[in-house]
Amino acid sequence: GLVATAGEDGTLRLWLPTRDPLPHTAPHYSSVKKAVWTPDGRFLITADSYYAICVWDAQSLAPVAREFTQRWGEPCDLKVWPAERLGEHWVVVAAGTEYYPGIGTTRTGVMLYRLSPDGRLRRVDDWTPPDPQATGGFACVALSRDRRRVAASTARGGIHVWTLRSRGRERTKLAEHVQLDTEQTSGWQVPVFLDDAGRWLLTADASTHDDSSTPYALHLWDLEQRRRVRSWDAHHDRIEALTLSPDGRRVATGSSDATVRLWRIVWTAGRPELVPDGEPLPYTSPVTALAFHPRDPDRLFGGTFTSRVLVWNLKQRTLVAALMAGLGPIRDLTFCRPDGDRLAAAATGDEGAGNVAWILEAARPSSRALWARARTTRALELIDALFWNPGIRSIGQYRQRLLEIADDPAADPLTRQAAAAAAGHVEYWLPHPQWYRLRYEHVLRDLAPVDEVQIRDALDWARIAASLCPEEYGPDLDALRRRLATTAQAPTAPDEP
Repeated sequence: GLVATAGEDGTLRLWLPTRDPLPHTAPHYSSVKKAVWTPDGRFLITADSYYAICVWDAQSLAPVAREFTQRWGEPCDLKVWPAERLGEHWVVVAAGTEYYPGIGTTRTGVMLYRLSPDGRLRRVDDWTPPDPQATGGFACVALSRDRRRVAASTARGGIHVWTLRSRGRERTKLAEHVQLDTEQTSGWQVPVFLDDAGRWLLTADASTHDDSSTPYALHLWDLEQRRRVRSWDAHHDRIEALTLSPDGRRVATGSSDATVRLWRIVWTAGRPELVPDGEPLPYTSPVTALAFHPRDPDRLFGGTFTSRVLVWNLKQRTLVAALMAGLGPIRDLTFCRPDGDRLAAAATGDEGAGNVAWILEAARPSSRALWARARTTRALELIDALFWNPGIRSIGQYRQRLLEIADDPAADPLTRQAAAAAAGHVEYWLPHPQWYRLRYEHVLRDLAPVDEVQIRDALDWARIAASLCPEEYGPDLDALRRRLATTAQAPTAPDEP
C-alpha cells in the first residue's frame, strides 16, 4: 500500500514503503557521480570521485571490471551506446580534476572506451587539451542521438565538440575537434542534444554566478555556425540537472532553487525554441538529478540533495511518490531501457557504505537474480574478512584461501560459489587499490625490519595496484623492486660457531 503525508508546506505526498533493503553496488571508495546501464541491460557502469570507472553485472551486482583515470582526473560523466559487433558497446568519459595555480596541475581529458561482451573496458582513444590549466577539467558530456557527435563542457566555461569517425571495428576515434566561443571564463554547462543529427545543442548554467542577481539560463547553440543563437532565463540558482524526454518534445531542468521546470520544444523554420510548460514544480530541497521514464514521458523522476527519489505525474503536475535512496545527495538517475523497470541512483555518502548506486525495481526480481545477489554479498564478506586476516600476506595466499573455500564440501553452496567468483578477479572486489597499499606501505617506508620474503609479498600486492593505476602506484612498484635487488645482494652474516 501507499503512505500519505500532509505537511504545513501545503503538499500532500504519497510514499512507497519497502520491506527489503534496496539492492546496491558494492561500496565505492568515494562519491558515486554517474551511473548508466548498457542498452542491452547486461551491465551497470558507475564512476566515482576517486578516479574509478566500475562495471557491474546487472543481475548479481557483482564487479566485472574496473578502470582508473588518474592521468585525466576524476571521471565526471559518461555515455554508452551499442558498437557494431553484437554485445559490444562504446563508452565516452569526461574527466577532470581542478587545482589552483601553485597547488597542483589540472588533469583533464575525454576518453573513448570499448566495452567487450564480458564487461571488460579497453581505451581506444583520448583527447587531452594542450593547456589543461587554461582549459579546466571536463565535467559533463552529451551524445547526439545519431551517435556521431560528442559534446563536453569544462569547469572554465568551455564547450568542446568532436565528431565520431569510424573506419572498421577498431578505428572509431574522437575527430574534428571544435571549441565553441562561450564568452565565459568560469562555470561549466550541462549539455544535451535536441536533434538526431547533433546540430542543436542545449546547455544549462551549472555553476554559481558571482552576481547573485544574474539568472541561471539555458543556451541554444548552432554547431554548424559554431555560435550561441538564443538564451532563456530559467532558475534563480544553479541548474543541477537537464534532461530530454524520450519522445524529444520536452526538456526538464532541476535546480538548487528547489524547483523543477518543464519546457516544450517547438520547431520553427528548422530551429528549436523553448516554451515554458506551466509553473515550476516545487520541492523542499535542491533537485540534483532528473530522468524521464523511457516508456512514459509523463512520468518524471528526480533525485534530491536530501537522498530522495521523487516521482511526478506530469499530466496532473503532482508529486506522487518519494523514496529514500542513499545517505547523501543523489547525483544521477538512469533507467534500464527499454522497459524502464529498473532505476539506478548514484549516491554520495560517507566513505564506504554510502557511496553506492542504489537500484529501484518495479517488480520483484526472479529467484535466480536474488540468489546471484546473495552470492555477491557473501563474496564481499569473504573478501573483507580475508583482507584483514594477518595470516594472509600475499595476493597468492588470498586467492588460494578463496579456492580452498570454493572446494570445501562442508561449506554451504552459496559460500562456495561466492568464493569461486571472488577468486577469479580479487582486484575488482576491493573498493580501491589504496587498500593494497596498506599491505606493502610498511615495507616501502621501511617502518620495520623486513626480509626478502616480506618484500616479495609486498611486490605481489604492488603489482596488482600498479596494473590498475600505473600513474599512482607504478613508482611504488619500482621502489620495491629496487629494494628487493638491494636486499638480495646484501651479504649474509656468517653463523656464529
